[in-house]
Amino acid sequence: MRGEPVTLDCTPLGAHDHFVLEWFLADRSGVRYRLASAELHGTELQDKVHDSRGRSPPYQLDSRGRLVLAEAQVGDERDYVCLVRAGAAGTAEATARLNVFAKPEATEVSPNRGTLSVMEDFAQEIATCNSRNGNPAPQITWYRNGQRLEVPMEVNSEGYMTSRTVREASGLLSLTSTLYLRLHKADRDASFHCSVHYRLPKGQHGRLDSPSFRLTLHYPTEHVQFWSGSPSTTAGWVREGDSVQLFCRGDGSPNPEYTFFRLQDKQEDVLKTNLEGNLTLEGVQRSQSGTYGCRVEDYDAAEDAELSKTLELHVAYLDPLELSTGEELSLPLGNSTTVNCSSHPELQVAGPRFGGGSRLEQGPPGEPELSHSGSERPEQTGLLVGSASGGARHGSRGFGDEVREGLGTLC
Repeated sequence: MRGEPVTLDCTPLGAHDHFVLEWFLADRSGVRYRLASAELHGTELQDKVHDSRGRSPPYQLDSRGRLVLAEAQVGDERDYVCLVRAGAAGTAEATARLNVFAKPEATEVSPNRGTLSVMEDFAQEIATCNSRNGNPAPQITWYRNGQRLEVPMEVNSEGYMTSRTVREASGLLSLTSTLYLRLHKADRDASFHCSVHYRLPKGQHGRLDSPSFRLTLHYPTEHVQFWSGSPSTTAGWVREGDSVQLFCRGDGSPNPEYTFFRLQDKQEDVLKTNLEGNLTLEGVQRSQSGTYGCRVEDYDAAEDAELSKTLELHVAYLDPLELSTGEELSLPLGNSTTVNCSSHPELQVAGPRFGGGSRLEQGPPGEPELSHSGSERPEQTGLLVGSASGGARHGSRGFGDEVREGLGTLC
């Protein structure tokens, strides 16, 4: 590995009392440069470094004549030749190829931060992946949702990648890869990243992954949803005076413009236009019941896309109950009269009762009139109370006793 010491061994075979060992550096053209030598006399080895070729720190020989390279550098990747002359035993040489490995720096990725359109029919630039200061040159692969992308190096409309390798002043290698893809709507949630694969000594390999990233895509609206987010009954009724929130959402990106309207006599009365897709009707009144709509203004949408939705808004209301006699009623003893209790639509009279405890009678279905006749004892005089909810109803009461009483309602 780069920065670690390296020792090249050259040991003559057999037993020799005398030999000369020389170390050479061979360039690509085959020219040899003498670096160091050692001569054995009996048991004493005399060594000398002749030329370090500008290397720092310089070459060294240890006590056994081995060539030592302190702090291995990328520039040390050369062929080293060991030549041994052993007199009558002859001459022999051997060549060692030195490979220096360097782990790259952390992988960096630069995504395209613009908005990419799925409407384009060609591959667009997705991201650039950088691996710096490694040796030997690493490889870069691309992934989408954890799956490796098999993209060629040749330019085409569906997808490809380009690659560029630069040798730095240190001798280390930096690699840049750029990915191009034709995008689809399904890529709106896709996660991308790149990986750098590098080699290590003894056939081992390493991998450095970049951070993952997502793309910002432009794709047309295909479907629209429109609903009320306010509390309502199962039939969609809301209470008069409540605030009603209407929500409209299209599945296009970026968010299109939303137009809210009310249909009146088949004409659109525009209420609001915004990018949020929200409309609030404050304190709705009964007159605001009707058909409301939302339209997505997406001019890139397909011609057959349904970009408008409507819903019915029903406002329920309850008016005060009204008695036909007014607030007070005075009758001679033994006379009778009819008292009507009524309200406007959306009400139902339920359980009126006479103040003395005598309950008013409910008429048959379809006949809302409530009646009672006969003479009442004086102690039965008092407050006539009625309660109501739902649709319009009225009631009546016949009196045989003279009563003077306050009439009220309970809802």
